[in-house]
Amino acid sequence: MAFRLNSENTAQALTWVREQLNAGEGDLLLDFSRVLHMTSESLQTLEEIADLLNGAGQRVVLRGVSVNIYKVLKLVNLSQRFRFVN
Repeated sequence: MAFRLNSENTAQALTWVREQLNAGEGDLLLDFSRVLHMTSESLQTLEEIADLLNGAGQRVVLRGVSVNIYKVLKLVNLSQRFRFVN
């Protein structure tokens, strides 16, 4: 399953992830190629997504994460909860 995440659709992303999880889909790929900044709400949403999927034995893969976004994820101790690909 894949979802194009941006700064404005974090609430929809969480709803979508819950629906996919209930449908029994596999690992989650989030495309971060257009994400320029992270709000506290989007960081909280990412943490909730990781909790949901890790609890179900699935992985969250982040694609196209910029160096700046990676630094934010590292700073708030979220980077270790995700797999990163280009």
